[in-house]
Amino acid sequence: MPPAAVMKAADVSSSDALFIVPFARDDSFVGREDTIAKISERKAAASIHTRVALVGLGGVGKSQIAIEYAYRIQTAEPHVLVVWIHASNPTRFRQGYRDLADKLLLPGREDAKTDVLQLVHAWLSDKRNGPWLMILDNVDDDGVFFGDDQDSTGTGAVQADHGRPLESSLPQATHGTVLITSRNNVAATNLVGGHGDVVQVEPMGEDEALAVTTAPHQGAIWRLQLSRRQGACPCARAYASCH
Repeated sequence: MPPAAVMKAADVSSSDALFIVPFARDDSFVGREDTIAKISERKAAASIHTRVALVGLGGVGKSQIAIEYAYRIQTAEPHVLVVWIHASNPTRFRQGYRDLADKLLLPGREDAKTDVLQLVHAWLSDKRNGPWLMILDNVDDDGVFFGDDQDSTGTGAVQADHGRPLESSLPQATHGTVLITSRNNVAATNLVGGHGDVVQVEPMGEDEALAVTTAPHQGAIWRLQLSRRQGACPCARAYASCH
């Protein structure tokens, strides 16, 4: 899926809120309506802060579902702030918060003494700033938010300033939703906690897989990706190999 700089102006007071998703929408996205419906149902049914995790094997389509959901929210609810944060390690998570602080033009963000994680947390926690959707992609390591593993820089810095675990940087606001993608059921379950549910993303069924490969606007790249998905149904893999 081709990357794209997709973002709106940082005027969160306007009718269209900030939208930061580092991927273009896949116009050939088909299927997965049951999974998207489950996300929407859990969000609609919750009267408190909501977290939903999409869990499944690598390459099964979790991130693609999250991307599609983000764009549907942008269309249906343009007043909702949407932000995509890579969460495979603490360094990338922190950078995501720093980038969000910059896009929001939060006062004090450039001060070396400022705890940017807490700064963003406080802004998102304030209901006056409006509803938001945060997508945490690739939460595969339980240690990123709760443990004591080393991050990608080898510093072992998995905790925010003042010794707080990174999970504490995620607001538990009634006007906010966190959507998680993960290959690790334990990591996803722990991060969701008592705020939502885990949705298992299974390999495409035969009907969905064939819909992908036979879509009139579908190119060779999609078929190649499908053929590489070890979990896709044999029929779809056979079809992809012939086109």
